[in-house]
Amino acid sequence: MKKMRSEGLVTIKEIEGMDITHDSFLKGEMARRREPLDYLDDVAKLAKYIGGEPEEIKPGDWAIGKEAFPGVMIHFVFQQGDEEMPSNLRVLFSIDKAKKVPGEDLVELALAYANHMLRYIRDTNPDKELPRICYQV
Repeated sequence: MKKMRSEGLVTIKEIEGMDITHDSFLKGEMARRREPLDYLDDVAKLAKYIGGEPEEIKPGDWAIGKEAFPGVMIHFVFQQGDEEMPSNLRVLFSIDKAKKVPGEDLVELALAYANHMLRYIRDTNPDKELPRICYQV
């Protein structure tokens, strides 16, 4: 597992500037997909399932980097919730070539990979009652 580098990572809002439409949409869609990830049993297996690489952050939290196009990395960062705060799923992009890809395309790619993560959760937890979204993707 490689260590996640935070330098050079940006949100879709930072890529697109003042247009926050894609940023709001992406945040909302990731919020809908965060709860099922509490059922994750193995980050390395999930990363392999989507064709990505697990990235080390702090214990209890995890990240997966997925190269969408040569030089365009999408990073899914999951922060474990507690009694006071729910879990959080964020999407960051490596700045190298991400600014050359339209924001709409980056959002669609991130959403497609997040949906694929939910398929992994569904496939590896057949005996559990999972959040509804796991059965919709």
